[in-house]
Amino acid sequence: MDILTCILQGSILGPILFLCYINDLFRVSTALTLMFADDTLGLKSGNDLTNLIHSLNEDINMMAIWFKANKLAVNKSKTKYIIFRTKGKKLPQNLPPLVINENDLNVPHDPNKVTVLERYHSQHEKSECRAYKLLGIYLDEFLTLDAHVNHIVKKLNKSLYCIKMAKNNLNYTGLRSLYFALIHSHLNYCPIILSTLSAKNTNKIAKIQKKAIRVVTNSKYNAHTTPLFYQHKILPFEKLIKMAKLQFMHSIYYEYAPVSFANTWNKNNVRNLNQNLRNDELFMLPNPRIELFKKMPMYSLPYEWNISGDLKFYQNLAIFKHALRESIFLEIYEAIEN
Repeated sequence: MDILTCILQGSILGPILFLCYINDLFRVSTALTLMFADDTLGLKSGNDLTNLIHSLNEDINMMAIWFKANKLAVNKSKTKYIIFRTKGKKLPQNLPPLVINENDLNVPHDPNKVTVLERYHSQHEKSECRAYKLLGIYLDEFLTLDAHVNHIVKKLNKSLYCIKMAKNNLNYTGLRSLYFALIHSHLNYCPIILSTLSAKNTNKIAKIQKKAIRVVTNSKYNAHTTPLFYQHKILPFEKLIKMAKLQFMHSIYYEYAPVSFANTWNKNNVRNLNQNLRNDELFMLPNPRIELFKKMPMYSLPYEWNISGDLKFYQNLAIFKHALRESIFLEIYEAIEN
């Protein structure tokens, strides 16, 4: 069989040509909002779930036509969907299915070319279909991140075991390097998303970090960890999250963040057009209808920035990071003294 259209795998131009090839895919549907390499994610929201599914089916059918016209095939076994909702909101009975219809127009309908997509949900019989993995983050249908925390905890426990096994053969410098490679790297991955964790899930991760710092510093199993974090200049989990929030908001405040975040948050001077008030340079906070919303990035990020004091006036990023880190360790020191 002769192949007339192809790109050699591993070629230098391969990734660029592939991106050019699929560059117009997002024009097929407004649902296609996130594309990463060959992984494509669609998001759509609505108040009526039945109408939403019908609308998505139309979008998916348009995508199927695009793929066929561009001589590409959809991996139907890996194409699944998830319905994000609150725990108190039940799904309606007889929910219509989400399907991929690969039938051509103006030809007899073939039911074998219609594939019903599988749904991710917390009660799925397959454990791998209970949460959707997006760039290393496991998203469950209730957005509790329980599955992601369980995934992290397993990795951290394995890493902690490795550090314990190595403590008799490595000095402090080696153990510290091992900590940053095996523990800290997981804590510092998407910390803004981890800021939405419940107190229970946050404590699960923080507890393992505290065990690790005791092993690295050769301290007693019940030693108080706050002085250890301060003495060895290692940020606790909750402080890592705070640092990530403020560094991100620095990019928003001084307008060097990706353009996709433009106008996500506005300053008070937009609202106080004809007035000069002291809070003009602070961000407007959305009105939280429920207490849980205060943990969400839309509220917690601008709130953290607004209370950061004089730190917000350091425009240079390197100077800001240094001042922020010193400020956080000062908070830890004050906690020790009190």
